[in-house]
Amino acid sequence: MTLRAIIAIWCCFEIGLAVHDRIARREAVVRDTGSKALILIAIALGLYLAFRVRGSSLALTPEREVWWSYLAGVFMLLGLATRIHAVIMLRRYFTTTVTLRSEQPLVRSGLYRLIRHPGYLGSLLLFGGLGISMRSWLSVLILMVFVVPAFHYRIRIEEHAMHERFGAEYTKYRRATKRLVPWIY
Repeated sequence: MTLRAIIAIWCCFEIGLAVHDRIARREAVVRDTGSKALILIAIALGLYLAFRVRGSSLALTPEREVWWSYLAGVFMLLGLATRIHAVIMLRRYFTTTVTLRSEQPLVRSGLYRLIRHPGYLGSLLLFGGLGISMRSWLSVLILMVFVVPAFHYRIRIEEHAMHERFGAEYTKYRRATKRLVPWIY
């Protein structure tokens, strides 16, 4: 599978999530506090600047070496699989906007057994792979400098909302799991 195909699947998946989000938010209480807008702005700025510098002298490897493409593909496939898994586990409760619903369960199975935010981990892996595909360390760095803080802010907002919804049950779950990287962070 080529990088272009992975990127096309990723884009279609995110468009589907955006449509689902508009439907799912109708029955929910939104607690987003601007984090979705921040993420979208960070992604747009990060991508714009990463693409602008990708041809700079800070190239990762000459164009003819394809193993960087394979590395980028591994990151992107792993990220896409992780993100899809998170959506499947949450089903109709997955939204791209922080929302609360009274009947929403606290999911603790699948990757949610190990980390609290596999959907965000998937996105970060996807953006990391995209940065690697540009063959410029500067592009990777720029993309991560914009995207990681935006997702970190979103995680704080979401964890506050989850504590509001689940109380002590969520506190116990937080103590038993890490945010993004199993056993580390």
